[in-house]
Amino acid sequence: MKDVLLAVDDEVTRAGGRLDPGVGVPLAESLADYASDTGVMLGMGSADYVVRSSASEPAWEDDDGVHMAVPRAALLRTVRAVSEEPKAFVVLRLAATRHAAEGLAAVERDATGAELTAPPARNAHTLGALDAVAEDVREDLGRDGAAEWEREVLQGLTKRIPEPSSYDEDPVHHLVGSWQRALLSGKAEGSRILLERQSADMVDVWSKERGLDGEVRRSLREDSLNSSFAARGNTGRELG
Repeated sequence: MKDVLLAVDDEVTRAGGRLDPGVGVPLAESLADYASDTGVMLGMGSADYVVRSSASEPAWEDDDGVHMAVPRAALLRTVRAVSEEPKAFVVLRLAATRHAAEGLAAVERDATGAELTAPPARNAHTLGALDAVAEDVREDLGRDGAAEWEREVLQGLTKRIPEPSSYDEDPVHHLVGSWQRALLSGKAEGSRILLERQSADMVDVWSKERGLDGEVRRSLREDSLNSSFAARGNTGRELG
């Protein structure tokens, strides 16, 4: 996958940021299998991923599986190019959503301090970066094109909503499904606002299910909103 991404980045760079439309969805589906890696690279980052991002560094394996790393700028250019196809952006967003839910569900019930606050922060950074990608795509498409892109993205994100389940039965299923239903029922607010609020809304559901008190829940939500906003701004500047 690393070799593919580096080759695609070369093509994107030569083509002025564009890809053949037929490449978008298949590449997004391949990237979705590496959501844990792309989440790190697009999000808060990691020294291990930076060290292993050079072209000469191979993939590696640990207790969590096989991983790969490419330079953040290369991944960001590729994700931006792929995301011009709304179906491809949907694939990437749903993969990031599921990975975010998995990170929240893995937090121990008695967690406090950084063990409690770090997963929501990581999610906010990754989802905020994808928000910046979406914003950059819309700007290039113009008013009418952006509106159509947003409609297709919203339809794709809410096309297959799983049946409701309790958090105790399947926390990941519950978190993803709850967010999708909120996205569908909140169309009047605008899909852009709902997407940019995603990390905070998921934290709300998660913290409520964990029985956290109101002050902690408000703090986690505010931190998620702030982190997502900062990540969106920083990634937007990288995209130029």
